[in-house]
Amino acid sequence: MHTFSHSVTAKRGTRVFEPGDHGDYVYFIGEGLLATVWWDEQGTRRIDRLLPPLHSVLTKGNLYAHHQIYCEVAALRPSRLIRIPADAFKAYKETCVEADTLVDVMEQKKLKQYRAKNRLMLIKDEQKRYQEFVADSYMKPFWLITSQQEQADYLNISRRTITRAMRGL
Repeated sequence: MHTFSHSVTAKRGTRVFEPGDHGDYVYFIGEGLLATVWWDEQGTRRIDRLLPPLHSVLTKGNLYAHHQIYCEVAALRPSRLIRIPADAFKAYKETCVEADTLVDVMEQKKLKQYRAKNRLMLIKDEQKRYQEFVADSYMKPFWLITSQQEQADYLNISRRTITRAMRGL
């Protein structure tokens, strides 16, 4: 597999993937922190998913769907990624059970994070949402590696709400 992949360095704020791009590559995060982001009507950044080391960007979506992806992937921290052409990885995946398993594991990581986040987003009280984010065993590592602004953007709350919620912890 190493014959068609290469390492990519992304500085903080670098866009790895922009809305409307086709999913031509699969990225695996080796170090740093990335996120899938978008902006709401008021221009406020929203973080859809956090991507720490050992996670991937754009796996099943660009391996099997032939449509544009409508999110941006940006580096929140200086990061090192492995970039693999999606077509080459898909061909490799079809012949290598380990690669097929890797895609399934990465998809499960993505789904697990979405389920955990959806559970939090069902909490209407924003202070309680933040407190549950801090207390949740799955989310705690994300809390530890993100800034308060990134947490606010991820949970769709304000930094002021975080300050109030922290008083209750």
